[in-house]
Amino acid sequence: KKPGQNDWNFSIAMENLSVERNLSYLSSGAFRKDYPDLRAGDVPPEAFHLDDLRAALITFDYTLD
Repeated sequence: KKPGQNDWNFSIAMENLSVERNLSYLSSGAFRKDYPDLRAGDVPPEAFHLDDLRAALITFDYTLD
C-alpha cells in the first residue's frame, strides 16, 4: 500500500470476466434453466463447467501496481 492510499480489497479472480461468468452461473442459479428437472438443492457436476473455469484461471494474467 502506498502512503495516503486507502485500503482496497477485491477478488482478483473476479476481475476475470470468464471466471466471474462461470461462478455467477452457479451462484445465481442460472444453471437451473439448463437442468429443469433438478430437485431443490441439487447441482449436477456438469454445471460447474470445470474445464472452462480451469482454462480461464490458467490463461488469466493480471499485474498489480
